[in-house]
Amino acid sequence: MPGTDTLAIKSSNPNVISEVCYVESKLRLGSDTKAGQDAYEELTRKHSIDLPIILTFVLKRMHETRHGLLNPFKEYLRDRSVSDDRDAFWIGLTWEKDNWTDTVLGNLETHISSSVTIQSKPKCTVHLARVKELDTLIDDIFQVVVHYRWKA
Repeated sequence: MPGTDTLAIKSSNPNVISEVCYVESKLRLGSDTKAGQDAYEELTRKHSIDLPIILTFVLKRMHETRHGLLNPFKEYLRDRSVSDDRDAFWIGLTWEKDNWTDTVLGNLETHISSSVTIQSKPKCTVHLARVKELDTLIDDIFQVVVHYRWKA
């Protein structure tokens, strides 16, 4: 998908979209106290510049697949205002447990608080997974994928 890692749609019932979530993911094995800020900056930049491209892409894919939320998504697009309160930013951080520091979240919070145009930006939620031996898990998954691709 162009512009952002993932677009997630929350629907309280089959006919109403309650939230459209723009998701940026960061995976880190080492130390990187600015990764949260980087994710937030990517979300805000892509949301302000690439939003028409992202939404058009999703609309086309939903139309091609005859997705059940196609009509509610069209309604969401028709009803959009300059700052739609249904839009949200989600930041997904996956970190090697031994290299995690709460400084990442502190830096992100400071960065968001210091943004002068925060009123016009969607709310932001951070999801964090700290994984012991993340490098080993990544290697194991990669081996399975490579084996599966060669076998198929």
